[in-house]
Amino acid sequence: EDRVFYTDLNNEGIPGIIDFKRGTGRMTAFLKVSSPLQKLELCLSEKYLFVGQFGLSRSGLGSSITRYPLSNLIPQEAKVIYQSEKDDIGHLVCDFSEDKIFFIQNKTQKGDKEYFEAISLNINDGVIKTLTSLQFPSQIINMDGTLLLPLNGKNYILEGNNELVRDSLPKREQAIEAAKENDKEKEEDKE
Repeated sequence: EDRVFYTDLNNEGIPGIIDFKRGTGRMTAFLKVSSPLQKLELCLSEKYLFVGQFGLSRSGLGSSITRYPLSNLIPQEAKVIYQSEKDDIGHLVCDFSEDKIFFIQNKTQKGDKEYFEAISLNINDGVIKTLTSLQFPSQIINMDGTLLLPLNGKNYILEGNNELVRDSLPKREQAIEAAKENDKEKEEDKE
C-alpha cells in the first residue's frame, strides 16, 4: 500500500485527486476537474476505486462516477459507469455490496422543485434502483452491515439487518475488568 489517493483544492479552488507515493514522497495529479463548482469523492471497495464528480447545486455541470480497477490504477483503465446532466449530491457508499454502489441522486424533472433520493447503481449492468421516496435525503451511512439514511432525527434502514446483532461497546463492569487485566499484563512485562 505504497500509494495514497486524496482530494485537494488548488489555489483557484478547483478540486483534484492527488496520487501520493509514500516510498518516494512524490505527489502527482491523478485527476483534475474543470471548475470550482464541482466536488470529487473517492470510494474504495475490495476491487475498485470509484471517483464521483458532482456539480454543486444548480451549476449545470452534471455528475459522473468512474471506476478504476485496483490492480491497475491508471486513468487509461477507467470506465465511466454513471453519467447524468443533473447535479447529484453524491455521498458514495461502495463497501456495502460487491456489485452495487449507493448515492444520493437528483430526481428533479423539468419545471419541478428540486428533489433527491437514495439510489443503488449496479456496477456491472448500470441498473439504477430508487431506494427512498423522502424528497431530500442528504447522506447514506454503512454501519455494521446496515445501510442507514439519517433524516430529520430518524434513521431509515435502506438495506441490511434491522436487528441489533452485536453491541461493540462493553458493559461498564467488563470495560473496567479488561482495563485492570491490561494493566496487570503491563506490570508483568516490566518485571
